[in-house]
Amino acid sequence: SGRFINDEDNASNRNVAFVDDLFAKRYFGRVDIVGEQIKLVNGNNDIIKLKIIGVQSTAGDPFASMMDNEEMSTNVLMPLSTYQTFYNTEYIQRIDLAVKDKNEIKSTGEKLVKLLEFYHQNKDKYMATSVQDIQKSGMWCIQRFMSYLISECRHYLSSRWHRDY
Repeated sequence: SGRFINDEDNASNRNVAFVDDLFAKRYFGRVDIVGEQIKLVNGNNDIIKLKIIGVQSTAGDPFASMMDNEEMSTNVLMPLSTYQTFYNTEYIQRIDLAVKDKNEIKSTGEKLVKLLEFYHQNKDKYMATSVQDIQKSGMWCIQRFMSYLISECRHYLSSRWHRDY
């Protein structure tokens, strides 16, 4: 329910967040949390309040039931500009894309890699993979586990979630 982050959110550096229903259930006990606020505390103990603007359903995700416990991370997305300001960084490590036409997945990834290489004048630093590529390679289990470890380490080292009462 609600909506996803848009260009205006990013251009205005808005303090908004898009979460998954696992986050909503874990921290609010329900999924209808559009309009609620959360507080994020970074490694410098700076606090930012984010208004929930949308909740993504994990229905149909075969991994959702495995992720629905206190040991697993949940998804909280904020505008890139807000993230960069709050964490005082200009770098990002991952970009997730969705395409309307599944036949365009590979070419879209290739275009993104070329754009990043051109913009940063750095070849062989970027890569694009699709979920299908990962599943075919048999690496999806390892990637899912590594994503879990990285997100848990980041969560432990750099931030704590607080519900805004």
